[in-house]
Amino acid sequence: MMSVGLFTLILLTGRAVKEVAVLLVLGYLDWVQFFQMLLTLIPHLISYALPLGMLTGVLLVLGKLSSQNEITAMRCAGLSLWRISSPILAIAVMGVCGSIMINNYFGPNSRSAYRAKMITTISDDPLRLIIANTFIRDFPGRVIYIREETETDLRDFWIWQLDDNRNVHQFVRAKRGEFSFDKEQDALILTIYDGYAENRDRDDPDGLDKPLMAGNFEKGRIKLPLDRFLGRSTYNRKISSLNFNDLLDERQRTLANTDLNPEEKREQVIRVQAQVQTNFALAYSVLSFTFLAIPLGIKVGRSESYANFMIALGLALVYYLAVIMVEWLSKNPSLRPDLLIWVPNLAFQGLGFYFFNKVLGR
Repeated sequence: MMSVGLFTLILLTGRAVKEVAVLLVLGYLDWVQFFQMLLTLIPHLISYALPLGMLTGVLLVLGKLSSQNEITAMRCAGLSLWRISSPILAIAVMGVCGSIMINNYFGPNSRSAYRAKMITTISDDPLRLIIANTFIRDFPGRVIYIREETETDLRDFWIWQLDDNRNVHQFVRAKRGEFSFDKEQDALILTIYDGYAENRDRDDPDGLDKPLMAGNFEKGRIKLPLDRFLGRSTYNRKISSLNFNDLLDERQRTLANTDLNPEEKREQVIRVQAQVQTNFALAYSVLSFTFLAIPLGIKVGRSESYANFMIALGLALVYYLAVIMVEWLSKNPSLRPDLLIWVPNLAFQGLGFYFFNKVLGR
């Protein structure tokens, strides 16, 4: 429990620094709302902290027992390795059951609630993201400068559009503008009036020998994604926030959607199935981590907590990198990512059986 609490705190701190603290600084949240937002995230983060906590706890306990020859004493007293491990495996099975509920219901629901609160907070007063007489760099690919802010509107806009190398390929200046929030696209919509725009060659934006394309306009519209605050809005992100029942409904809706061609329909069905299998595979990882940690903790037999902690982090890093690699394949349904997601668990369990046999002397 201490290990799970520690990893939850670490993950929570990372999310707080990355996302919620910005809203606190901008004045969107007071301290009570700040901590309420963080508490909303806890069930989602526990889905990652529980496997890590189980792995670390087993390595710490068995490493200590092994270094003090307690495991040797138990085996000399006639207890087999399986008998010694049975209470730990029983706890791991209970952890799997708890993780299934968290991954399929509490985690997605908390993630959806967190995202809904974030959207509500920003949409209620989107102009707090905009500060006059400051270069605003919160929107990917754009730098915005507003010279004047009045009680009714914003005036004198300077907007630079940047390419991947941070070179300016478009410049826009407008006399006034206004912001609105688009919930469908999770973006601020900037409408500007009475402006001037110039475009440079994208292949050579700094070239002086090529003429600029420039002109005046009466009204323009620019979409400013809020990826920094809400994350990138994608289909995969959408289904990752759905609970088990909603995922089944999404699958049925996709199958019944006549607007999709067979290839698109199959691709979306595989993505939904991959999310379902991911939720169950991550829950089962509690047992996979435990099955590997038991013989590893006994065999390594280190009393130093930091060494066992680093071993746990290393194993977890390998596992989650493998999961991420499988998730990258979700756009290629022919590779069946919904089945490949179980490969990391099978690999860890295979290593567990190997080390069990090594400890047993076979």
